[in-house]
Amino acid sequence: MANVALIVMERGGSWPGRVAESEKVIAVHEDKEVLLQRTLQKVESLRRRGQHLRVAVLACNTETDHASLARRAKVANELLRAVAAGGFGRLFLSTANNASVRLRREVLALADALGQTFAGTAATVTVRFGGVDST
Repeated sequence: MANVALIVMERGGSWPGRVAESEKVIAVHEDKEVLLQRTLQKVESLRRRGQHLRVAVLACNTETDHASLARRAKVANELLRAVAAGGFGRLFLSTANNASVRLRREVLALADALGQTFAGTAATVTVRFGGVDST
């Protein structure tokens, strides 16, 4: 069974760079309303093929309105759920280097909320602003 890294990019998100030594699968969709559905389909496809999702990346765009934050939280939650289902792994929440202070705060708050939701699992959340990791 292969380990897979799944990169999910919000429309307008920055490419996260190298994320893992495993096979990479990318889910992206121009219609932001469809991103969650496409992500769930990709995760299910990987599961059916017996592949383990060890690393997931959500490349966030610059949007910080309520609807965008809610969509981002849903996608991130499903990605971390898929990583946790494999026993262990990591979700990266990634932004561009020049992310606004508000976006950085929102992404950090999301990482904290996800960490609390998935406490007790071997799945972790890491935030990456450009090329720099933080938590």
